[in-house]
Amino acid sequence: MLTARPDSGKALIEAGIRPVAPGIYLAEVLFPHMGVTAGGAARAMKMPAYLLEDILSLRQKITPEIAETLASYTHLSPGFWVNMQAAADRSRESETHQACA
Repeated sequence: MLTARPDSGKALIEAGIRPVAPGIYLAEVLFPHMGVTAGGAARAMKMPAYLLEDILSLRQKITPEIAETLASYTHLSPGFWVNMQAAADRSRESETHQACA
C-alpha cells in the first residue's frame, strides 16, 4: 500500500515555507502548463468531474487510488501526490496547533 513519508513537508514547514495543496498545484500550475481544463483532464483520466472539482477546491484529499490516477495522467509518481497531500496536511495541522497555543 502506498503511504506518505513520515517527514513529508517537515523541512518546508520548519523553514517557514507553506507546502502547496495538490489541488492548488493542479489548478494553478500543472493544468495551465499542460494546456488543459479541469473538465478535459477529468475526461482524460476517466475521473468523475465532481471528484476532480472536489480535489481542486480542497474538499477531497489525495488518496492512494487518486494518486495512481493522477500519476498515469501527469507522469508524476503516485508518491509525489501522496507526499504533497501529506505535506499540506502537516502544514495545516501545524497552523492549527500554533493558533491554539
